Amino acid sequence: MVGVPLHSSTDEKRFDFEIVIPASYKIIARDVGTVVGVLDGEQYEGQERFLSPGTHTFVQTSAGHDLVVFWAQAVDRNFRPINSSSSPRSLN
Repeated sequence: MVGVPLHSSTDEKRFDFEIVIPASYKIIARDVGTVVGVLDGEQYEGQERFLSPGTHTFVQTSAGHDLVVFWAQAVDRNFRPINSSSSPRSLN
């Protein structure tokens, strides 16, 4: 799998998720250009981040819905796991 949909069990701003395959990932959203927040205690502003296997936490500070942690190389090649009018290719 190249992506993990983010679901919050608390306040819709804090997301705990599991990474199985270590790689560089980006957090993307269907309705916002750049997702901003705190990923594993460090500021996150849409840049790719290497994530090791295990549990990670993202706290969102930007607007946006339907967040996905997605393989950075796929994002850079305009693949998206969610429907988006701005992306020419979608995995749905």
